[in-house]
Amino acid sequence: IWVARPFKEYTDRYDAIINLAGNRSVKDLRSVLAPTGTLVMVGGSGGSWTMGYGTTIRALVRNLLTKQTLTTLISKPNAEDLGVLADMLAAGDITPAIDRTFTLDETVDALEHVGSRHTSGKSVVTV
Repeated sequence: IWVARPFKEYTDRYDAIINLAGNRSVKDLRSVLAPTGTLVMVGGSGGSWTMGYGTTIRALVRNLLTKQTLTTLISKPNAEDLGVLADMLAAGDITPAIDRTFTLDETVDALEHVGSRHTSGKSVVTV
């Protein structure tokens, strides 16, 4: 799910959530997760001493204390897979979710936009 409103406003529960940005709290994500649902954390955020993986570490520790499954996914891109994605993009089989496009001169605005955590897709800086 992509949460566009406060978590407390959601009444549905989801069997699986993939948190790509790592910028939502484990508590908030678990609040919309079904009692035996699965939360997959991709990427990291939270704390310099944890090298940006504070939220992920907290989820893994909590995994020991809940019926929900809290786990991580770490990917290792490779040329073959990226080639398949490029072919799918070229064929129109997949479409990236682009929130906003900025010019190179607007890079500061782009960073502020992403930092506001109100994006609904990728922010792109064109050169």
